[in-house]
Amino acid sequence: MVPRMMTLGAGTMIKKWVEAKGVRVLTNARVEAIEGGDGAVMRARLSTGEVIECDLIIAAAGVRPNIGFLSGSGIATDVGVLVDERMQTNDPAVFAAGDVAEGIEFSTGKRLVNAIQPNAADQARIAGLNMVGKTPTSQGAMAINVLDTLGLISSSFGAWEGVEGGQSVELVDEAQFRYSASSSRTTC
Repeated sequence: MVPRMMTLGAGTMIKKWVEAKGVRVLTNARVEAIEGGDGAVMRARLSTGEVIECDLIIAAAGVRPNIGFLSGSGIATDVGVLVDERMQTNDPAVFAAGDVAEGIEFSTGKRLVNAIQPNAADQARIAGLNMVGKTPTSQGAMAINVLDTLGLISSSFGAWEGVEGGQSVELVDEAQFRYSASSSRTTC
């Protein structure tokens, strides 16, 4: 669960929490059809071939900017609208901010769409000030996520660098559903 937000250990703990609350968790399965409803038993046909009866279906597919309307406009896009540190696009008269803007990530320097409210508010402030002639710049977005999963509050900040050559530490108390991890990349 939540592989873009948390480590495998944290995601596994969230899954166990949800299952302990009586919720069946299915990952890597798409709902291909929903049958029934309107007083009838609802059934979901999954991409795995399984058909399950259910009261509620929650489909979590993620966030992707709607940039199709920009096709042929000349505005540079990839996953989102490409912006510089001023939130300016390749067209000097056009700025973008929020869930559609693909800017630079603070800790890695890579481009990403960081569709969270604090990032959107910061980008909007920078874009607005630049549009009226001021010159603030963004230091880059930081991946920040806070999630309430049936009462279990989880948060993640920054990029998980638990990679070859890096250092990391994980503190786990499975009985209390407590998990903390930190990592860094050593560079010389």
